[in-house]
Amino acid sequence: MNLWKIHQKYLEKKPLLAILTCISLGFSCMLLLGVQQLKTSFEQQFKANVGTIDMVVGAKGSPLQLVLSSLLHIDTPTGNISWQEAQKLAKNPLVKSSIPLAFGDNYKGYRIVGTDTSFFENYKLLLNEGRRPERSLEIVVGVEAAKKLHLKVGSLVTSTHGLINEGLETHEEKFRVVGILAPTHTRIDHLLLTSIQSIWELHHHEKPRLAGAEEHLHNEKHEHEDEHRGDSSEPTREITALLVQFKRPLALVTLPRNINQQTNMMAALPKYELDKFYNYLGLGMQTIRAIALVILIIALVTLFVSLYKMGRERSYDYALFRSYGASHFQLFLLLVFEVFTIVILGGVLGYIGFRLLPICIGIFQKTPNFDTWLLPLNSSVLVQFILLLLGIGITSILLAIYPILNLNVSKLLKDE
Repeated sequence: MNLWKIHQKYLEKKPLLAILTCISLGFSCMLLLGVQQLKTSFEQQFKANVGTIDMVVGAKGSPLQLVLSSLLHIDTPTGNISWQEAQKLAKNPLVKSSIPLAFGDNYKGYRIVGTDTSFFENYKLLLNEGRRPERSLEIVVGVEAAKKLHLKVGSLVTSTHGLINEGLETHEEKFRVVGILAPTHTRIDHLLLTSIQSIWELHHHEKPRLAGAEEHLHNEKHEHEDEHRGDSSEPTREITALLVQFKRPLALVTLPRNINQQTNMMAALPKYELDKFYNYLGLGMQTIRAIALVILIIALVTLFVSLYKMGRERSYDYALFRSYGASHFQLFLLLVFEVFTIVILGGVLGYIGFRLLPICIGIFQKTPNFDTWLLPLNSSVLVQFILLLLGIGITSILLAIYPILNLNVSKLLKDE
């Protein structure tokens, strides 16, 4: 008696219910895995990228936007600030250390960030191969970016305006890759790092030019200003953000308020802003998780009812199998095939959907690298997922086995 062929015939007879149960089970699994990945990724990225940074300083706007763009690199910056003002802040007695950041360009959707050696020291960055940038237009690449972009030491990189791969203009100058970073399991793995001087050199040609008499008057005006302020190039230099570490706890109370009230810059406290963001995100994740659980319960109820109903409908078939020598265990195996075919297919559909969901969201939002800040699920979560599917299967079998255990062969055959 070939139980697997019998099982296939049963599925072919009524496939719609099995397909709908697989889809609903897969959809709920996809949502549950997606929420867990989002939660885990944010928590780990939060700890790893914030690190010792106490304050982020940038252009006025949304504090949360400033923090997300400068630390997690998942949003657009609020603007630029004066390099001269940033240097003045860095020399404040309450500031222990500072890290300048300058960005606004990308290479095939991966951000190019200008910084200095303090960035490497703060995040304890090591190199898999090559060296750090030492001269203009040299760049080091995060390990994940190097894999996705097929970059190696010696490769040439052409940057494009904007933070997505649809910039308005591509620079003529090319960066040369001089190093590949070791894995950090943070957003840094997806960045391309260069010096701030390289960013300035790359954008020096973007200053608007005036023609004729207007240009002459413009130059005369700046020459006159230079007599009073010295080097004319210094005030025109800008950075995107300054990451600050406090020397004393007192700075937390006084320094952000002074910057926000007395300067054209904005100070944001990353731990405070990300805690708020996490609370909002947590509410959304709880809602999605609740929806996923409701869908999962509906899928389970559908599975239980359909199995029980099919068991009742197949009572005569089971009686015939028993009369031809089939044991209770063989009928039990037939039920196991039925249940775990649906559960395994639902789980596979859910996992495939979970892997494709970030890519689909990125394409829909025109951000192809949306999934780069998501961390892979650890093995414990995947084990829990498998145990969940196993538990669903065993519970379904226990609830649907009643018609088999109470099979009255002689009565069923006599009635028919």
